[in-house]
Amino acid sequence: MRSMRFLVLVCLTLPLAAPAANLTRDQALQLGKDFGNANNTGVSNAASSPDLTTVPSYQGTNVPETQYYGSGLGIEDAARQALPNSEVGSFVQDSALSRPRFNIDRNDPIVQRGDAISADPEALLGQQLTGQYSGCQEVTTTTAPATWSEEYCTEWGMDQQIGCQKTLNLSCNRPIECDAGGINLDSVQSDMRWTYTYPYLTIGTISDNYWSGYCAVFDRSTTFTIEDINKVQEFTLIQAGFDDWIKVVVNGTLVYVGPYGGDRLEVVTTGRFRRVQYGASSYGWCELSTSWNKSLNIDIKPYLRTGLNTIDMRVIVAGGGEGWIKFKATQYCDCQWSETWESTCGALEQQAQAGMCVQQSQTCLEPGETRLIDGIEVYRDCWRYDLSYLCATGETREEPYCQELRDRGCSQVNSTCVSTLTDGSCYEYQQTYRCPQGNAATQTVMNCGGQTFCLDGDCFDAGYEPNQDFGLAASHLG
Repeated sequence: MRSMRFLVLVCLTLPLAAPAANLTRDQALQLGKDFGNANNTGVSNAASSPDLTTVPSYQGTNVPETQYYGSGLGIEDAARQALPNSEVGSFVQDSALSRPRFNIDRNDPIVQRGDAISADPEALLGQQLTGQYSGCQEVTTTTAPATWSEEYCTEWGMDQQIGCQKTLNLSCNRPIECDAGGINLDSVQSDMRWTYTYPYLTIGTISDNYWSGYCAVFDRSTTFTIEDINKVQEFTLIQAGFDDWIKVVVNGTLVYVGPYGGDRLEVVTTGRFRRVQYGASSYGWCELSTSWNKSLNIDIKPYLRTGLNTIDMRVIVAGGGEGWIKFKATQYCDCQWSETWESTCGALEQQAQAGMCVQQSQTCLEPGETRLIDGIEVYRDCWRYDLSYLCATGETREEPYCQELRDRGCSQVNSTCVSTLTDGSCYEYQQTYRCPQGNAATQTVMNCGGQTFCLDGDCFDAGYEPNQDFGLAASHLG
């Protein structure tokens, strides 16, 4: 093997021998320095900035595990949620909860013997550790084995109470347009054109100079039925177009006089002229030479009522003129209620399905009451629940008798599951202990046939009882 190594070394060095033989010592030294310097940068970069693509199994920086960075215990929550559907996780958990339970106490004879040997091996093994033979020696043999009894105690799986809460959230989903007992569009009657495109009601024609006269008064009336005023969300006068004057009255209540405001709108004669009176001492010419388009925000819902309603409009024209008004009218529609429960019980519910937890109680913290949601009174029997679950911890507790058995020097020899949970994991174990009852009967004999290796010095009849008839046998030989 040594000659083979030499042959390989010679083969490897032969190609380099010829050119090196022509170099002086200094030239060879300089050649080595140049070679080292030429590769210094590559070696340095490999140490400080390694090419990660050369690392085995490198997956890059965007790996799924990055989501757990800085999330605290988030990785534990993810593990608990994934546990019920993980074959490996379920196997490990089931094994932990179902395997036999053995508790080896410090006072167990096996541990005691091991401690004694560790503390002073030579005291127990004697000359067997020295390699010296001393001839015959006294040994203690067992003539009758010790007697043992079986004792039993119980060990239970430990569990804990875990609480969580569920809170009811309601949201009202209404269609964009509906007739929910608010404005009954079929009941609209008017002596002029009207249009309704949700949510806008327009009374009158939006145009120019379709009326004519000098100080001419045009009165128009529109009626409609509201089936339930409580379901009318908004009824607002938002726009008025007129030439030259306008007055709007809702169910007998004056809501607007334009363009200058006022408390009335009448054509009166003062001296030789006809004029428009819009206040106790406020007058104006009939012709204002303007087509007004006023943006308004007048809430007229307070003047409406369940049943028949009337909107009166007066327009005063000089020359040519027009008049129209526009309302924004919205209604509360019947709700399509969406119920969602905001819950902190998700992980516990999954563990309950897997049999690791059992729901013990459900208590209503916010019992039946009526609440106002989106302007609608809603009643529910309970708005928030507190739930309590009993969950296995994977740990166990035992009755005091188990410790008493270990204190007596008993050793556990078996573990039997006698009660399981719904998921098959063991909840109650019967532990079997082997306890010393009677000591072994022993006898000291001389063993001259070779030493027996006994770890604790308690060897079972490895020699023979001394023969007291040696003298008699010798005399017969003589």
